[in-house]
Amino acid sequence: MTATQGRRDAWLGTGIALLLLGLLGLALEAALARRGLRLDFSALGERAGFALTEGGFAVAPDDPAWRALLAGLLNTLRVALCGALLALVLAVPLALARQSPWPAARSLAAWIIEPLRNTPLPLQLFLWYGLLLNLPGPRAAWHLLPGVLLSNRGLVLPSLAGGALSLPTLRGFNIEGGVSLGPEFCTLAFGLGVFHAAYLAEVLRAGLAAVPTGQAEAAAALGLPKRLSLRLVVLPQALGFALAPGGWQILQLVKNASLGLLIGYQDLVGVTDIVVNHTGRGLEGLIVVSLAYLALNGLLVLLLRLLERPAGRTALQH
Repeated sequence: MTATQGRRDAWLGTGIALLLLGLLGLALEAALARRGLRLDFSALGERAGFALTEGGFAVAPDDPAWRALLAGLLNTLRVALCGALLALVLAVPLALARQSPWPAARSLAAWIIEPLRNTPLPLQLFLWYGLLLNLPGPRAAWHLLPGVLLSNRGLVLPSLAGGALSLPTLRGFNIEGGVSLGPEFCTLAFGLGVFHAAYLAEVLRAGLAAVPTGQAEAAAALGLPKRLSLRLVVLPQALGFALAPGGWQILQLVKNASLGLLIGYQDLVGVTDIVVNHTGRGLEGLIVVSLAYLALNGLLVLLLRLLERPAGRTALQH
């Protein structure tokens, strides 16, 4: 398929999708009219009636509801980004361990991956949340790294304040300074990261297995050490093979961020639920959430397609 044909098919698919959405909207409008109802999004401009303290910006009870929804969307993006980064960081060593010539490394990786892949994500979130809430309080917080504290109130990291580095310090019964990440955010980011890392590790392992063995043999014949051969020859090709299924896992991770509602995280779904309880506009809230996730995943798909072109050429050229 040529590039022109690919663009034509993409535009055709977009047009068909928009047409179907339009027809669905007309059918929904007609069904509501038969019951004497209509869609009304004016409630988004009404008073929110609740406060949000965690996230990109604070929301006061007197702020409009749309501002609260925007804060919830930013919280969703924030936790999805942290979860995706953690999943990518963990997936690479797990995949390499699964392909290791040492049986102990393969067995250890299997014992980590299989329980994560074969238990429900909500169950794992409840487990991590319970463990986090049972950690010591701020006075006995764990010092993971210099300036990084973990307690039952979440994770506290150093931050920049007025151009100076602000380190968290214990004052009284609380930790002051730095930037604080609540227990719900930490649980959801960690839970999403380790759950999807298990799947990404298997995707990357399949990508490593798809690289012809002759590539590593040719690198060894040229005198490249095994570590350089893996980094410069094998891994780039494996990533090319694994990009499409790995991208699908990232899309799943973004959608699974909505499970934060189970542990009280104030993401888009959780905030919409509160707004709907205040305004009584449940259908409008469902439409807002659906369109937000549709737009977000559509942007991610476009980004993945842009990345697939050079990665696909790298895999095919070798």
